[in-house]
Amino acid sequence: MKALQSCVNTISKMILPMILALLHVLFDYCLFAHLKSKAVLKRLRRLFEDKKTLSYNELQWPKLPSHLALVSLEEDVSYLDMAHVLNWAIDIGIPCFSLFDTQGTIKANPREIYQALEGLLKDKGLKIKWHLNREGQRNGMNGLSQGADVQIALLDQTDGRTDIVRTAQMLAERCARGDLAVQDINEDLLDSSLQANHGLPDPDLMIRFGSLQSNMGFLPWQTRLTEMHSISSHHGIQQSELVQVLRAFSKCEQRFGK
Repeated sequence: MKALQSCVNTISKMILPMILALLHVLFDYCLFAHLKSKAVLKRLRRLFEDKKTLSYNELQWPKLPSHLALVSLEEDVSYLDMAHVLNWAIDIGIPCFSLFDTQGTIKANPREIYQALEGLLKDKGLKIKWHLNREGQRNGMNGLSQGADVQIALLDQTDGRTDIVRTAQMLAERCARGDLAVQDINEDLLDSSLQANHGLPDPDLMIRFGSLQSNMGFLPWQTRLTEMHSISSHHGIQQSELVQVLRAFSKCEQRFGK
């Protein structure tokens, strides 16, 4: 009897992990299928969505963000869908953007997003300045720095905490050499020393795409006062989803700690 019970226990210990693993795989598959089907349906709806170009004057909102951050927390990036968001936001009147994804895909392939957006902007005659920070240099991608209608920064995780650590080390080395007094280190000096988004205003609105409620290291210094909103996915995103977030932002009263 004891031998039979022992055999049953052994089999149970072997089978239970297999059942749990199978359930996990099935759940992942169902979630993947759900997200993909949802994205397809959203793209189909976008084909029939009102194609009218929106403008700030038509929307009659009290305010718009001067700098919109688009943060993808999803595993893969759709350049065309991201370009659609940029195109709609540019039409509404937003002049500055930051694009970030956790894998660094957009920053590693800047021509992909450039070409996708160029195809949507077509003959609008806009001058775009692209900001692409590389190790030890700023704004490494060609573009117009003067008279630009729109500025777009491409970022990855090295532009967040890594940039802060690099800047802190640089300031410490200056102090050690006697080039800088410790009491002279302040917020303005740190702002001007960071490489990420140098010369751009801090984002006043961030839209996170994905199920995670996390910024995943996106510019922690520059987003101290940023309003944050989430959309389930940028895949197949519709203009109405962007408008909904911008409308909520326009009604937000930022008290800045007061």
